[in-house]
Amino acid sequence: MAPDIAYLELMRVIRARLLLGAAVSPDEHPLFRAERLALQVRKVVEGVTFAALSGVEARNGQGLAALRTKDADQLLTWLEKKRLLHLPAAQRLVKPVEGYKMVLEGGAGAAAGYDIDSTELKQMFSRASGLVHERHPERTTAASLAAETDTLEEDLRRLREWLWLHIMFLRGEGYLIQMGQYGTPSFMVPLSKQSDLPPELA
Repeated sequence: MAPDIAYLELMRVIRARLLLGAAVSPDEHPLFRAERLALQVRKVVEGVTFAALSGVEARNGQGLAALRTKDADQLLTWLEKKRLLHLPAAQRLVKPVEGYKMVLEGGAGAAAGYDIDSTELKQMFSRASGLVHERHPERTTAASLAAETDTLEEDLRRLREWLWLHIMFLRGEGYLIQMGQYGTPSFMVPLSKQSDLPPELA
């Protein structure tokens, strides 16, 4: 499967997980709600991490099956140490200027504060894993569960705002991904960068 198609399929699954995590049922037990949030946070972080690994495999033309046995936090650390980690870059649409059909701004502009780095991803993974693999369920109180739920909801919100509209580079080609989070259809399109220089200087 081509890297761009594989990435789009991964993002479709992640989108479904973000929507599932955001769903609220009035009859859901607080513990089950927290566990459902934790599972989706963990799975989204895993999805992003293994998408990054797939990008490395595509660039190098070889599979790295042994690395797929690692947990997401360990794999993020490995990719970062090898300087191989490429994460999505959040984008936001801004008012088009004359001569351009679409204008995007990233972390230095309208998308400031939306990007998530490996440190934050690992923290999210750790929090979610702590609830999914609870070691001392007898210590859980209503107050501690409520606090964990609030944190997990914030983690999901951060992930959704980061990934909803982002750019990802695969084999040197840039792609814009919109995940249809707010009633709009999802899409993935290749980007062609236009120069801001006058034609005679471009």
